Amino acid sequence: MRPFVSGLVLAAGASTRVGQPKQLLPLGSTTLLGAVVAHATTATSLDQVVVVIGAAAARVREHVDFGQATVVENPEFGDGCASSYRTGIGALDPRAEAVGISEPQVRGPLTEAGARHTLCRAKTPSDSNRLISEGAP
Repeated sequence: MRPFVSGLVLAAGASTRVGQPKQLLPLGSTTLLGAVVAHATTATSLDQVVVVIGAAAARVREHVDFGQATVVENPEFGDGCASSYRTGIGALDPRAEAVGISEPQVRGPLTEAGARHTLCRAKTPSDSNRLISEGAP
């Protein structure tokens, strides 16, 4: 039997360098975050998708179709990425044996090819908790 695998999409940042919510940048017929969520929720290798939002949470909820993803808000998004990891890991299904982590990034022109997300190697939830408590990632 294959392990239960969760996907964690980190999208809580304030996008201060972009000057507007990066999550809501248009990308095709959706937004940057919408495209990442659509990809994650249709991935047959993921049993669960958790999306962490924070800055502009109300606008993000209004404009992004989260489909079957679980959405959690990180009220401490200004404290850095580790707080989003903690929030997301706390929302994982207890059956999760591994988690893939995606953080939408923009490099170059915002196109399907230019918008990418980085999928970290799968870690068990307990390993992720240990890394966060030790100050990484």
